[in-house]
Amino acid sequence: MTDVTISKPQLWTGRVLSGLAVLFFLMDAGMKIPPAPQVITTMAEIGWPATAEMARTLAAILLVCTALY
Repeated sequence: MTDVTISKPQLWTGRVLSGLAVLFFLMDAGMKIPPAPQVITTMAEIGWPATAEMARTLAAILLVCTALY
């Protein structure tokens, strides 16, 4: 097994990109917890059940996946 060294810029680039992804996921979940009207409208347009319960379920799944990430 070989040791791989990661430079500081690579390490911080990875951390920043991961942080941006987490912030996006949290923002997306936050918009679904009290479902914004745009969320319900978009869900109906793409064929998902357009209910507040479905939006909250998706938010819960998204939060669990973000926590696991």
